Amino acid sequence: MIGIAYSIALLATALFAILRGGREGRMIVMIIASLFAVSAFLKDVSHEPLYAMVASLAVDCTSLSLKGWLALSSRRRWPIIVAGLQVVSVGMQLAICASPNFKLPFHDTISTVWAIPTLLVIALGVYLDRRHDLRVER
Repeated sequence: MIGIAYSIALLATALFAILRGGREGRMIVMIIASLFAVSAFLKDVSHEPLYAMVASLAVDCTSLSLKGWLALSSRRRWPIIVAGLQVVSVGMQLAICASPNFKLPFHDTISTVWAIPTLLVIALGVYLDRRHDLRVER
């Protein structure tokens, strides 16, 4: 159920970002959507908890590097916040992996907890950038 709700929120945010977000909007949608698909595929093929954890961490580290690149190459501010949320997510995953009482369900929850705030930052950032751009054009 949570996966379906996230997919709907991702689709709505993606459409808005593609239509109104410019280069940054298209790039962030490409990064998130492609890694969401890779993550879903890896979750389906993983049968061992350790493999699922390592695969999730690898996808999130890839996401961090791509979002960091976008933040550094952009003139907009919201990609920096998106990259920052990804840093927190990866840091939390590393802390959980280092914990002697590691539990896979907790890892799954923590690895997705920053997904909704990220979509909110993208939508709000695109909206505010668009509003600013329209004011400057006048």
